[in-house]
Amino acid sequence: QLPPKTGVPSLEMLVRGPDVSTLLLTLNARIPHYRLRGIQGLRVRHLSKLGSAGEHLHYDAHHDPERGLGLYLFLGKNWTSVNDGHLRAHPFPFKARDIVPRFNRMVLVDSRHTMSRLMPSNPVVSKTLKPTEGWWVCLWLRGGKMMPPQEIPVPRSVMASLRFLYDPKKRLLVQRVITMDEVIESILEAFHAPNYDLKRAVNFYRTTTLRLEAAFPKNFIQLMKTHLPLEPLPGTNS
Repeated sequence: QLPPKTGVPSLEMLVRGPDVSTLLLTLNARIPHYRLRGIQGLRVRHLSKLGSAGEHLHYDAHHDPERGLGLYLFLGKNWTSVNDGHLRAHPFPFKARDIVPRFNRMVLVDSRHTMSRLMPSNPVVSKTLKPTEGWWVCLWLRGGKMMPPQEIPVPRSVMASLRFLYDPKKRLLVQRVITMDEVIESILEAFHAPNYDLKRAVNFYRTTTLRLEAAFPKNFIQLMKTHLPLEPLPGTNS
């Protein structure tokens, strides 16, 4: 369902028009293992001229496992890096990546194995730069059953200890432990006026994560925090 008054021209045609079939055919030809079947949903995040709050770190597929792939498209011709509003992706077990918003830049994010967040944007305070606005448009695409990566470049000395990374469920549990502080920080940053419900939600997240961490052997968690996250794969820099 399209959000009302998004201000993004031709957005309805993008989601419901004939270009959808072309988009799916193109993506399935390039990344056939996703087996994309259609658009599951849409969201538009408006980056205001006066600055916008970001989002907290999360999985797009946390509440809906049909979200196999997130397609992020940035619209805003006059947007500059001064404004921020980056898309930050955590393709665990690799380090986070910040994707700079540029007009017509498209980013594909694996919704089931990658945490992501939109960073806050800032107003331009300058006499020479004209205030502008932008939009991150996200399409969630339905996908088939995903398989974990078959090869993960980890140090040979700890290869045996990190074999659990091939199991998606175990990988998500460890990622939650390792990213706990950043998740909580991002929640507090996204909501500028903390209230009782927000504090209770943060405390619940911290408590359940610490309980989860306690279920692992201490030396195992220390090993994970020492060696993870890994450096990005070669050839993946912006």
